[in-house]
Amino acid sequence: MGDSGLEARLGEVSGRTRATLERLQRDVPTTIYHYTSGAGVRGIVESRRIWAGHLESFGSSAEILYAFGLVRHVLDQEAGRHRQGATHELSNRLRAALTPFGPYLEAYAACFCEEGDLLTAWRGYARQGGVAIGLDTSFLERRARTTPGYSLVRVIYDRAAQEELVRSTIAGAFAALGDGEARDGAVSRCEGFVLAELTPAFASCKHPSLAEEREWRLVHAWAPGEPGLPVQFRLGENGLNPYVELKVTDPAGIFDDRIPISRFVAGPSANPRQAAKTLGLFRYEHGYEGSAEIVRSAIPFGA
Repeated sequence: MGDSGLEARLGEVSGRTRATLERLQRDVPTTIYHYTSGAGVRGIVESRRIWAGHLESFGSSAEILYAFGLVRHVLDQEAGRHRQGATHELSNRLRAALTPFGPYLEAYAACFCEEGDLLTAWRGYARQGGVAIGLDTSFLERRARTTPGYSLVRVIYDRAAQEELVRSTIAGAFAALGDGEARDGAVSRCEGFVLAELTPAFASCKHPSLAEEREWRLVHAWAPGEPGLPVQFRLGENGLNPYVELKVTDPAGIFDDRIPISRFVAGPSANPRQAAKTLGLFRYEHGYEGSAEIVRSAIPFGA
């Protein structure tokens, strides 16, 4: 079987994986919220961009290590069924490539939440003076569909569903390659295919204990060696953290090339009325008065 046959089979695998991901992302909310500080909301609105952090730089290393552990678990199970020939070589290459903090994963994500007034989110991302920006989900979906390298994913917390998503890609690639002798370039092609297809899994699989977050992510990724957005750096708790700026403006309609914000949520504050009034002035000065409402958090300050 020639390369055209392999490409056709990998295309079928990609289609099945995409169908699995879409099934897990049904019931899309109309609005999702990005939690940030007062300085953050000003920077987002005025620059018309949202910062997306590297997946391996989020908080502690526990999150990305969980995702790598999940993928390696499924890979070891599938590799146990293929102990010779081309698929055996593929499994060895994938084990070598799928290493945390190695050159493989070059993906950045901006985080959102289905809930606009969540205590754990205020504590984690927007303490005193925080704001949750409610964005139009349908616009973000369109941006992801029409912009190369972008995807909008719902975070999956169910372990069985996570393994199903990862297995769809890995088992499918093994089946597409076959257990015979390795053909020129075929193993390398399948390796690159698996690594590219697994990126959404690394972006969307988190530990089940974090299900309360109900998180979504706008992801930008590219393969090693390919050009991507310019990488910038900011100072974090563990030193320098890499990030990219995602342009998420709506060029048409009422937003007139601005970020499609439909709601500003003023976070818990010692003076909530003043916080809401100031946010109202900010909304007016940046042209959102007719398109975005202001809501005050119902969570007591200091909770």
